[in-house]
Amino acid sequence: NNDFPSTLKDNFPTLLKISDEITPKHVEYFKNGDNASLLIGGTEFADALIIGDSELNERVQKHVKKVKKPVLNMRLDEDNVEGKVEEVSKFFYDIMESLN
Repeated sequence: NNDFPSTLKDNFPTLLKISDEITPKHVEYFKNGDNASLLIGGTEFADALIIGDSELNERVQKHVKKVKKPVLNMRLDEDNVEGKVEEVSKFFYDIMESLN
């Protein structure tokens, strides 16, 4: 679990609006400024998700279950890094193939 104990400053969502195309709805996910909010926001805007933490925050777990995106659950171990690279490559290759 990689939660950080503090939160980002209150103006963080405002700082995210670097373009007129970024709406208040886009930054809503990040408003709490905590690690879970950042991860939830990331899931909203990602094309696919790789979950590498077996102790993922409960709020994030619930959100991941709701989004309709490809998910690869993968635990890293240093003994099989090359195998993991192949697994991730296949995951994204399969996603790209499904778009054709």
